Amino acid sequence: MIKPIHKDLIVDAIIAANTDFIELKHEDIFPNHDIQGWEFMAIIKQMEQKYLLCNVTYLSDNTIFVEPTADLFDLYNRGGFVVQEEILKTNIEKLGYELDSLKDQLSPSLVDKVEKIAKIASAITSVLSLFPK
Repeated sequence: MIKPIHKDLIVDAIIAANTDFIELKHEDIFPNHDIQGWEFMAIIKQMEQKYLLCNVTYLSDNTIFVEPTADLFDLYNRGGFVVQEEILKTNIEKLGYELDSLKDQLSPSLVDKVEKIAKIASAITSVLSLFPK
């Protein structure tokens, strides 16, 4: 299963290369085969679709050449995919707290609606906490 840490390992390899056109090999980044070759390729394709990479050349299932974009460096400088997920979790938790606070200030007719929204936020937070980093 692909985890944010796997994506960050690929980003780290690209940044460490410190050049404009980088050869990436699945075996070099994941010598213990933490993810399979097709998962590696899926991550690369996603990064390309999100404009984190450009001029991607697929040589085989396990070797590619990529060119990083400025957006990839921005993601790296902001802590990568793991931090992005943590921020999402924190923001959803904050939303739940804000909704709980709001319930005390509303008329009884609106409290039910706020409680429903709070339950949804809580459910999202619970689901996100099930996924490993």
